[in-house]
Amino acid sequence: MALLVNSFSYSPSQWGQYETCPRQYWFSRYGSWGGWEKNCSPLTREIYRLKKLSNRYLWSGSRVHEAISSILKSFQAGHEIDPEKEKQKLLFQMRLDFRESKALLPETIPPKGSYRFIEHDDQEMAILDSEWKEIVGKSLATLENFFLSEPWEWIRSLGPDCLIRTDEILESIPFQTDGIDFPVYLSIDLAINDPEGLIILDWKTGKPSPKNHQPQLDLYAYYAVKKFGREPHTIRTGAIYLSNPDRKVSLSSSSQVIFEETHSRIEQHTRTILSKIQDPLNGVAEKEGFTPMPGAYSCKSCFFRRVCEDAY
Repeated sequence: MALLVNSFSYSPSQWGQYETCPRQYWFSRYGSWGGWEKNCSPLTREIYRLKKLSNRYLWSGSRVHEAISSILKSFQAGHEIDPEKEKQKLLFQMRLDFRESKALLPETIPPKGSYRFIEHDDQEMAILDSEWKEIVGKSLATLENFFLSEPWEWIRSLGPDCLIRTDEILESIPFQTDGIDFPVYLSIDLAINDPEGLIILDWKTGKPSPKNHQPQLDLYAYYAVKKFGREPHTIRTGAIYLSNPDRKVSLSSSSQVIFEETHSRIEQHTRTILSKIQDPLNGVAEKEGFTPMPGAYSCKSCFFRRVCEDAY
């Protein structure tokens, strides 16, 4: 078996984590590394275990994304789609996840494909049963809004052959900053061909935040230029806020200027992080170089709060 190496990589979620708190980024990317090994230290194992936790909001978003991806693949295969059956499948899965999380013993690393919620793991984060029911209800409403959305109308009108990506592939493109080569990771929720070009959409289950989400969409357009050979001006992108029942979609056209700005942004982000890392190719990064940014809100929601000496 090849030796696993914690070499540097970049993704929008990694940058978001670094922006929130560099120390949180270190725990996730470096402090947790090797926590699956039998001979690792108790602290490393605990950091790794905490990294594997989820919360109700991440869980809801993940399960809704998976449900939509499954629906699109079924549509591609020529199957009839019954919205009510799809909602019942989502409800069954979420009930199963909840039971499994609650039954998992403390200090146990959740098995692959299973959930352990921070709300079950940390007594300070425990919530009422009514709040669990609320998040499940919102998840079902979000899936219902997908079936009412304009993109679902487009897909049914254009037919299965229009689907290029349906959130089933973790993609990467090679990148270089200051002579250091690394992959940029991304996963496109939906890419479809229409008569005017390529449309790339991102499902959002939280609150609308176009300013924060557009750079992620620009990265997807950048990927499409690099991997699909598309011209920037033939690509349109949009975030679909499924918590909002509005059926219309606002699309933004890409351009060569946006392509170049995206390239520069990746360079800036990665240069910032790489300046803290002693050996990016072999995963050597000292914790002290990643300054914590403690705060009442950010620390309370951080999975690593219980092992961070700087937690608020």
